Amino acid sequence: MLLDVYKVLNGKRKNTYGMKDSMMTDSEQREVRRVTDADYDDVMSIRSSVYDGYDYLPFQFKSLINHPDNEGYATILNGKFVAFCLVSKVDGGETMVTRAGRINKQFEGHGIYKALKSFIKQRQCNGTVCYHAYIATNTNHLISAAISRGELAVLEKKNTVFYNPEHDLRALIEVMGSPKYSRIMSPTDMEDIFQSNEACTKLFPAARIMCNIVPYRLKKSNIPLIFSDLTLLVGTYDSEWQLVTCGSYSKCEKGHVYELYVYGNSCFMSEHVIIHLNYILKYCHSGLELLLHYNENQVRAFGTEMKKCQFIELKGSWKSEYLLENKLK
Repeated sequence: MLLDVYKVLNGKRKNTYGMKDSMMTDSEQREVRRVTDADYDDVMSIRSSVYDGYDYLPFQFKSLINHPDNEGYATILNGKFVAFCLVSKVDGGETMVTRAGRINKQFEGHGIYKALKSFIKQRQCNGTVCYHAYIATNTNHLISAAISRGELAVLEKKNTVFYNPEHDLRALIEVMGSPKYSRIMSPTDMEDIFQSNEACTKLFPAARIMCNIVPYRLKKSNIPLIFSDLTLLVGTYDSEWQLVTCGSYSKCEKGHVYELYVYGNSCFMSEHVIIHLNYILKYCHSGLELLLHYNENQVRAFGTEMKKCQFIELKGSWKSEYLLENKLK
């Protein structure tokens, strides 16, 4: 099904969203189409080296595009894919999260990607969606400037630190030993946490949990989305929930990458690292890059724990991430 953004009528273009289109001629036609897994090559051809080599879309494309709560759309110019955007619906359908996007370099700055996002927002707003959430790093200068001017409200800010293990993963696991207080969490565990105001306030002060680079409200309906084939959640319970970590693996241009979001205190971090490394072994034994996301006031504590775990800090492509959310209606 084709969903027109630009329509050619009687030889003239109708610019639906008032986009800047200096590169368009009267003979060109632009349209938007819902993407399927058969469009993999066309979407990937739009642009390479996205997100400084940390683009997880090639690895996760088919699982993401086939998920019933996800929708991907492409802008097609004269039969060629020039822009793409993928969104997920979470929070019981109340929130739209931008998951991935790209624009052909040749068409940057001409409003094409902006129009594609507007088109998607308009479609989502016709249903249950009331909010738009997205993640931005400190390297996005336009967003960083808007935050500094107070034009955008930040729900949560997390530091991002990049690490390499000092040794082969199997050797590292043998040295670190076995966890005593931490274990792989189940959906029931997360349901227990979400039902406890005390646990939620302690672990998730922003009332959100990030997993696989998606922010979720602390709602029971999100639990089946948080637990997936792409994620691993580890928890420590010692009279109360002390630490929760959410990990997700992807293969990208940088190699093997594991994103790890941390909630709680650092005391049991080494046990969590062991469990996550055992999970990662099914994908790789070496060449891993770990991206650790934690709150600003925990820099020293988690830095110390990662050194104990024999991880080396790298110079990262960004230093912090912002969770932003706009009300759509």
